[in-house]
Amino acid sequence: MALAEDGALDAVEAAALARPEGDGTETAGADAVVVGAGAGAAPARAAAGAALSRSAGSLRALDWLPERGLARPVVAGSLRARAAARAAELAAAPELSPSDGDALRAAAGALALKAARELALEGDAARAIDALDRLGALAPELAPEAARALARSSAWTLAGDRARALDLIERVDLAAAPPALRAAVHLQRAELLASLGRRLDAARAAVLADEAAAAARAAGAGDAPPGLALLEARARWTRLALAPSEGGSPLRQGGPPALLPADLSAAWPWVGFARLDAPWARGDQPAFARALAAWSAARDAPPATRRALRYAALRRRGDAPPALVPYAALAAQLLGEGEGDAEVWLDAFLALDAPRFSLRHVAFARAEAARWRGDDGSAAAWQRRYEALRAVASDPARAEIARYLGL
Repeated sequence: MALAEDGALDAVEAAALARPEGDGTETAGADAVVVGAGAGAAPARAAAGAALSRSAGSLRALDWLPERGLARPVVAGSLRARAAARAAELAAAPELSPSDGDALRAAAGALALKAARELALEGDAARAIDALDRLGALAPELAPEAARALARSSAWTLAGDRARALDLIERVDLAAAPPALRAAVHLQRAELLASLGRRLDAARAAVLADEAAAAARAAGAGDAPPGLALLEARARWTRLALAPSEGGSPLRQGGPPALLPADLSAAWPWVGFARLDAPWARGDQPAFARALAAWSAARDAPPATRRALRYAALRRRGDAPPALVPYAALAAQLLGEGEGDAEVWLDAFLALDAPRFSLRHVAFARAEAARWRGDDGSAAAWQRRYEALRAVASDPARAEIARYLGL
């Protein structure tokens, strides 16, 4: 993003030069190129409106966490919010054609949503929600009230106020929401309930999330977009991590049984989660279901068997799914009472997977996983690390190098 020296942002050019981000985790987005306003500003191209009207990414807090690497310039949330306001202002100009006005309104909505995400990652939930409330309604993905509630909840989650985040989505009416949105709301509700120690309620919400994700896939007649495949994968891992084996239905009906092979070294199938376009993302592939069944059986195995399975798991590292919180929480369940330190075990177990995620993502996930298992001391330690990393990454003078270094 090219920055104007003054506060005037040419949002028409921003819409015209917008391009999909396509980072593999978001369905699409807008990386607006903002230049100084001047006479004769070019009208927005029609393609810009199409690019900006697509989803700017998932609305869930855990999906707002930054990915590793520097794929594009780092743009502060405050600048995106200013650009969104300028786009909305210019969209009301009477001399604009209807198509240019639509493109600018789409730009304003997409920029507002991205501003909210960046501000939430900076820990400024109030300004993130202000950006959503002012212009977020212009983003098509925020049209349903449930979507707006989910985005606000995500801002408070990343800022650390989980009780407030939960209250926002507890009060939302999901009756008219499409299955994918219902799944996303139920999933975030399950995560927040688990963080707050309400394990039984969290398990029920996780089952509802997985059932809604399955309904969304069925509605797509098997041709689910990548974003839905990711949502479904996260819902299935969360259901398994939170739902108890007895009476909690941790696995979907119709899948492989929760059984271990005679050769425990072959207990963990390789799924290929590091590639988001791998076959596991298709509903007809059995490796993912086999992996979930193996984990379900492993955590309920006798101590000696679980010890052997931990050694086998260390030999199959590097296949962590795009659901790091439930994966870490589930891995900790391979340790019974008095069998070792869960944090030391997770350090070893996740050693080959951690470099795939940003340091902030890892710290946040480890803090959440500790909360899920009721380890307040470890959760507080990881939360301090997350906040220290956030402070560095939110500093404008260090933001680019922080992202480049994987923070």
